[in-house]
Amino acid sequence: MATFKSLIIIASVAIGMTAAASSAHATLFIFDNNDVSAPDVIDPGTFFAGNYSVNVTAGASRISLNDQPSFNRTTQTEPRRVIQDLSPIHAGLGVLPSGFDQGPQTQLPNGIQDLLSVQTLPNPNVLPSSCPNNSGTDNLEGSTGNDGECDEILFFDFDEILFIDRLIMNDGDGGTHQEFFDGVDDSDDFDIYVSIDGDTYTRLLNEITPGAGTDNETIVVNTTTQYLAVVADGDGDSGYVEAAEVSEADVPEPAALALIGFGLLGMGAMRRRRNA
Repeated sequence: MATFKSLIIIASVAIGMTAAASSAHATLFIFDNNDVSAPDVIDPGTFFAGNYSVNVTAGASRISLNDQPSFNRTTQTEPRRVIQDLSPIHAGLGVLPSGFDQGPQTQLPNGIQDLLSVQTLPNPNVLPSSCPNNSGTDNLEGSTGNDGECDEILFFDFDEILFIDRLIMNDGDGGTHQEFFDGVDDSDDFDIYVSIDGDTYTRLLNEITPGAGTDNETIVVNTTTQYLAVVADGDGDSGYVEAAEVSEADVPEPAALALIGFGLLGMGAMRRRRNA
């Protein structure tokens, strides 16, 4: 009897350990400084927050992603460069237009006004762009092509599977920055895609609008994944990704699962003994 009781205690402890692991505090990746302007950074690469990291890259679709349930990153997008727009404040991560998708990591001391003077290096591994230069804007923008294609994409590759709580967006048309979506820009919407392998992406959320007002800059994601993509897929839709809030995925540790299994076996044996 003592052995069975011990197994029950072990199971209870294991369940408690699992619950504690799944209720870890949220971690916030911040891609914008809301207080002080700083030089813009091209290809910022990997960001770190808490115990996690995320590598951010960019692309543009070779097809229109409007109402597209899935896409392939390798065959249906072309590479772009990420810009971390920090001047003026209230921007974040955006995408540079075609013509700026090659060359080394660069800082833009005076912000977007220096973008057109950046000299890029030829890269034979990059296919010629099928998308026009969208007037040098550096935001995440939809339908930059002539026929609805060339939707700009930000890819977030986390170092492990995480629970993605929400994204925080900033408004902006590439020339002005706003912390909240309002006025004519409150109809900007974005699609959220997820992937198991980082190549084939499936749409999770379609045409999510942050809306107008101080409480409507957030896109609630609420999903577990390692690979996330944010797409602006409509003509005139634009903005920046300011932050991403993540937490530990609700996946029990193997040791905890084993303890739970032993405990459940013990409880089952106790029940059979009582019924005998």
